[in-house]
Amino acid sequence: MRVLLVTPAARGLGLGTRLVERSLTFAREAGYRSVTLWTTDNLVSARRIYEHFGFVLVDEEPRHSFGRDLVGQNWALDL
Repeated sequence: MRVLLVTPAARGLGLGTRLVERSLTFAREAGYRSVTLWTTDNLVSARRIYEHFGFVLVDEEPRHSFGRDLVGQNWALDL
């Protein structure tokens, strides 16, 4: 996984959680051993979802993305 996007009008409905859950179900059924995703430190709600499913912050680095200075983060989950 790299980016989880839910349109502003659909936020707060649990869709992000369901998308991550379905992605992880697919990964397990496909025999994946781990999942890695990238996000930025300012996406607090998304990070809460990842933590809920057991993802662990592996590393982070400053970067310029989406027209601004951010801290990119890699999160991992062993399946």
